[in-house]
Amino acid sequence: LNKAPGAVRGGGARVQAVTNMAFPRSSSVRSSLVTLGLAMVGRSCAAPRHAFAQPPAPGAWAGVSTSTAPFQTPALSLRRLRGGVASGVNMQIQDGYGTRAAKIRTPNQGADAFKAKQSLGQNFLVDQNVARRICAALESPVPGGKNVIEVGPGKGALSAILLAEYPDMTAIEIDRRSVEYLAEQLPALKVKKMSVLDTDWSDFVEDAGGERLSVIGNLPYYITSQILFSIIDAAPHVRRAVITMQYEVAQRVVSTPRGKAYGILSVVTQLYGTPRLAFKIPPTVFQPQPDVDSALLVVDFPLEKPTLGVNECHLRTVLRASFQMRRKMLRQSLKRILNEKEITLPDEWGTLRPEALAPQQFVELTKLIFGPGETPAGISVWRGKLTDEARDPTASARQEGEDDSEY
Repeated sequence: LNKAPGAVRGGGARVQAVTNMAFPRSSSVRSSLVTLGLAMVGRSCAAPRHAFAQPPAPGAWAGVSTSTAPFQTPALSLRRLRGGVASGVNMQIQDGYGTRAAKIRTPNQGADAFKAKQSLGQNFLVDQNVARRICAALESPVPGGKNVIEVGPGKGALSAILLAEYPDMTAIEIDRRSVEYLAEQLPALKVKKMSVLDTDWSDFVEDAGGERLSVIGNLPYYITSQILFSIIDAAPHVRRAVITMQYEVAQRVVSTPRGKAYGILSVVTQLYGTPRLAFKIPPTVFQPQPDVDSALLVVDFPLEKPTLGVNECHLRTVLRASFQMRRKMLRQSLKRILNEKEITLPDEWGTLRPEALAPQQFVELTKLIFGPGETPAGISVWRGKLTDEARDPTASARQEGEDDSEY
């Protein structure tokens, strides 16, 4: 800052410029010095006009005391909310603008912390700008975020940002290295070592006092669909899911009828929720870099689970058979099921191709073949195996050698 009277004009910009030049590579140091400098400038600006009537004493900044007494910034204080060391402790800032969450230092995201495991499909997010955009999409309304569940926190790129706003959140992680690393770096974060595919979402609802869950995570590509179906099975326990996935998979989820990417993921997700593709994510923000683009998908689920009026196991069977031969007419792709049920589809249905049907039309088609019904209680319809008779009573009607590639 200049030492001349009135130098506080534009002082904020000077503080920012000086710190940027002095510490070009350390954003945390710059942030701290800018805060300190602005507090000093603010104190100067608050001084009465006559305080600048005389030039400052040699060696003194305009309006800032050079006393040897401990320096104090009356309008600035930090308050610890939860226990832990400086790295990862949840804090709040109290200043003249009110009380707000402080930034929690993001743990080291480099490969020297621990390397990604290919067997777990790990691609760690290392770009903080993208991380902030992802976290901003969650918008959980529950104070403290006791209903916030992060899936696969990895090295804590999202966790550090989320923890500042949702100190009561929970993370699910299967990698022991990650669990230990986060315990050291973000001690205030509650982490449960478990597989998301084994998760009973109702347990988390109970822990959250009955609040519907807000789920967020950077998902491994190879189990994206399984995790999404697991969340759909949990509706209406989940209010919103904010998840990263392969861009092509996200396109399938939001695709409309007659679209090239339209399929089972499209139908099921749109029957139970409202998906939207928030933004595209380039490979360069991950370490290691994947070979494909990613995207952030946001799915909102209604307060009440939609009543379809059919056994959803039958619906799954119809969807499965239809999209196994997506280019053929329904009377051909559903031939084995129709023969077993000894019915013939009317021409207005039989001559259609599956990619032409809207999600609700598949419900009507299921009702036409199997009649009205209800889904048996306690069944995970979309995460169950098709060969399990308890989940899919018509499994015997499937063709031999079918795989789960459509999922």
